[in-house]
Parts: sequence; C-alpha cells; structure tokens
Amino acid sequence: MRRKNEIVVLLAWCAALLVVAGCGGRSRGDVAAGEAKDSTKATKVEFYVENSGSMYGYVQGGTQFKDVLEHLLVMSKETYGQPGIQFINAKVVPTGLGDDVENFCLRLNPVTMKQGNTSSSNINSIFSQILERTDDHTVSVLFSDCIYSVQKGNALEYLNHQKNQTQRAFMDAIGKHGGDLALVMLQCKSVFNGFYFDMLDQPLKYYGFRPYFVVIMGETARVRDFCNRIELDEDHVNGLLHKYMVSSQNTTLDQDNACVLTSDFSNVRRIIPSRGKLGIDRLDLSGREVDSLYFSVAVDANRLFTDESYLKDTANYETSPAGLRVVRVDRVTPEGSAYGDCAAAGLENPYYLTLQTPNEAIGGKIGVNLKYRLPEWIALSSTTNDVKRVPPFYVTFGIDHMMRGINDAFLAKNEGKGIFHLDFVINRTGRSSSFPTGLVVIALILAAIVGISIKMKR
Repeated sequence: MRRKNEIVVLLAWCAALLVVAGCGGRSRGDVAAGEAKDSTKATKVEFYVENSGSMYGYVQGGTQFKDVLEHLLVMSKETYGQPGIQFINAKVVPTGLGDDVENFCLRLNPVTMKQGNTSSSNINSIFSQILERTDDHTVSVLFSDCIYSVQKGNALEYLNHQKNQTQRAFMDAIGKHGGDLALVMLQCKSVFNGFYFDMLDQPLKYYGFRPYFVVIMGETARVRDFCNRIELDEDHVNGLLHKYMVSSQNTTLDQDNACVLTSDFSNVRRIIPSRGKLGIDRLDLSGREVDSLYFSVAVDANRLFTDESYLKDTANYETSPAGLRVVRVDRVTPEGSAYGDCAAAGLENPYYLTLQTPNEAIGGKIGVNLKYRLPEWIALSSTTNDVKRVPPFYVTFGIDHMMRGINDAFLAKNEGKGIFHLDFVINRTGRSSSFPTGLVVIALILAAIVGISIKMKR
C-alpha cells in the first residue's frame, strides 16, 4: 500500500511540473464568456443626409456619393437590421422616399431632397441635433459637405467662434453619454454637378470632383463594432481619401489583448515571457556585438479604436524609459512563427510593435502610449478663403477649425489623451546560457519517470 502511495505522489509531482510548464494567462474562452455577459441592446443605425442647396450637386445622376451612401445603407441593414434614414438641416425631416434601402439612392436627386428648410446650413446645429438623438444603443451616420457658414466680415473670427461651438457641442454630448463617445470621419471625393457657395454665399456653377464627409458617431464599443463589421476601406468606399478616428475612452492593454513575441521581430537570443504572456521574465542577449537591441510585442487591433494607417505611424507613439522607441508597426501574418504566439494569447487581429533601445541591457517597467494628434491631411485639406473660386477636390472651407473643435472636445474628456497605453515589466536581462531552462524541466520529468520505474520494480 505504501509503495502505491509513493507512486501516486510521484505521478502527481510530474503532473504538477507539466502544469507549471504549460500554464498561461486567462483563456480566451473565459474572456468570451465575460464579454457575452456584458452584451447590451442591439445596435440601431440612423442615417442623416444634409439636404441644403450646397449638397444637390452630389446627387445629380450616378455619383460616388450615392454609391457610398447605398453601400453603407445596405451593409447596415444586413448587419444590424433596418436603418433609419432622414434629411437634416435646420431640423430633422422625413425623406419622403420610404425605407427601401436598396432603391433609396435611385430616387435621390435635387428635387426629392427639397424637404423642409434647405436655404442655408449650420453644421454645428446639425451636429447638436444628431448628438441629442444618439442614445446609448444608436450609431448615427451623417453625410455632409461639412462647410462652415460664416457671416460677412472677419472670416477668421467667425471660424474661431464656430470651432468653439463645435467643441461645446461634442463636450456636452460626451458628458451626456457618461464620458463615452466616439467619432469616425471619412473624407471622400465625388463627382459634383451643381452650385458651390463660397464664404460670401455667392453661387458658383461647378462640374468636377468635390470632397464630402461621412461622420459616424456613438458610444465607443458600438462605433468600433460598426467599423470592424462594415467595410470602410478603399475597396468598399468609392472615393475614400482619408479617415480620422477619435474616442473619449483610453484603452489599457493587458494580457487579454497583448502579448510578448518570443520568436520573430527581435535580435535577442531568447525571450522567456512571464506567466501572463505580456511581461518578460528573462531576456537573453545575443552573443554578437549589436548597435541596438530590439524586441516586439503584439496587440489586438480589434480592441483598439484606431485606423490602420494611424496605428502603423511610429511618430504617434510615446515610450519610456528614455532611449526606447517604437521603430516599426505592422500586421502579424500567418506565415511567421509569431502568429502562433498571438493565437495562443487569443489575439484576433494582431499587429506587432517593434521596440528598439540603443542600450544592450534593458529592464524594469516599459511604457508604450499611442497618443492622439490631428493627422496632417486635415490642415492640407482646408482653406479660409474661397471667394469667387471653387477649391481643389480635396479642400473644404474651414475644415481644420471644425476638426480642431472636435479633437479638442475629445481630448478634454480623454484621461490618457490617447488611444491606448501598455505597461509591462522586464525582470531580468543577461547573457544566454547554453543549456535552456526548458531542458531542465524535461530532465526533471525524466528523472521522475525513472524514479517511478525503480519503485515499481521493487
């Protein structure tokens, strides 16, 4: 009986070694179960099409504007159910065209758009109306040229006033939503055949390409889901030029949505991750002389509120300690060994961030922050003087003032002033041993098996 007990104890000890060797962080099954418990009401999508006179040129015949509107209407219906469709100007009015999304754009033209007061437009009033109607389970989508209307006189003075009103409208909306609001803006171009109204409200007949904007608003999780599930790339949004995304929520990445990569994208000899797969227990340096040391972590882009182009721009990152910097960001493809690390950590859409330091040894707390800043295309797409002339196809009067108003509102409410922050610890850095610790574990297990065999023979 005693011999059997000894055998049971030894087997239990071996099993414990195997568990320790293979244990990791919280499983994706646990995460998925937790997320399922946090599910909320079904998302409702509401579309608003500005119908002032300056918009008529976008709906004259077949245009990219109508193509994109139809694409989003159809995809929204397929994904979330029947969307609402309204015109908006001084107030929200019915379109009078029914709710048949497949044929809505075929019936959309300058005549059918003349519903309600279409004589002038106030984009801040439009934003305020839509934000007031956007509750915690609604995603609102606006189609507009987003041109500020200014009074005659000092245009810059009025533009600054309008910018402040934009900021006020979005700060109020963020407060209404308990500090959780997000916005996506697509800058697109479309054939335009109509009248362009300059800053003095003079009509200029024009045929050619003009920019317009698709603005998507709602609580962060719902807008992120909308962007993940509905194609908003150049292949599906006809005439897409640029994309801007901002949220009042700053994401803290942890072992459920980030991991250290132990194989690819590094020049170190070996990386031993911590139990949670995010920190590093030991980073063994290569034996050769190198100018700098680099290693990588992976993040799940599906958990982030950002566009790929912004995520991949290394100028948008802040890092600590001093000397550490992000030198490359890109998608982790299935061809590399790192994809296995990401799959084991449960990352659905992994991107790697390569960190580089000129110091051969590094340790302690590592910090990475993806900060918000207005992309350069916004300033290049704006003018403050369009008197008696139609700007180029990518330029909109006063758009940089509007975007600074939006950006300032979100940054005022975003505690981290950024998209995400990631902290982890490197416990030890040193020269590699020629005998890996994994072999030590295997040797211990083999020794235990030999011990069991000897006991059984007795």
